[in-house]
Amino acid sequence: MKYSSDEKELVIARLRAIPDNAIISIGLGTKTFTKDDMIREIEKNTETGNKIIEMQMFYLKSLKKTIQQK
Repeated sequence: MKYSSDEKELVIARLRAIPDNAIISIGLGTKTFTKDDMIREIEKNTETGNKIIEMQMFYLKSLKKTIQQK
């Protein structure tokens, strides 16, 4: 899936807000990423970068839906 530059910038901004020492595991724990690794994957438009964007956008849309229901 192709993501807009606004979506990419939003996800990168969210990633920059997490602590520098945070390690994120994607999948079944086979690969771990630092926040800088994830930002690089997004900037390079890799499959992993797109998956990171997809997960973040899913979370944000779910959060919005939950807030609107209250």
